Amino acid sequence: MRRVWRMLKALCMASSVTFLSIPILAAFHIVAPLFAPIIGGYWAGSNLRLSDGEAALLGLGSGLLIGLPLPAIQLGLGYFHYLSPLVIGLFAVVFALYTGALVGFSAWLGTATAIEDTAVP
Repeated sequence: MRRVWRMLKALCMASSVTFLSIPILAAFHIVAPLFAPIIGGYWAGSNLRLSDGEAALLGLGSGLLIGLPLPAIQLGLGYFHYLSPLVIGLFAVVFALYTGALVGFSAWLGTATAIEDTAVP
């Protein structure tokens, strides 16, 4: 049960950064949300010191949590209303893969960096 709670906490940490960066897209710049999965994954990995399997599971969970609801969010907000549903669905799959891969790798890197920093020479 403790491991499940830990993974949910990591998923919330990593995904919240990506979700919070979406409004920045309209106000700031298109580059900000592209770095959000890297920042969120690194933050979760360095704070929780995830194992390799947990980092991979975090990447998978983040990809599903962020990529799958994207078409519904797009429909609700009305962004890119002129695109076909097929294009929006394809974009959601690409974004889910992008987010999942970057969150997983960044969580692994954050964990490795945190462990290396605390290692006794």
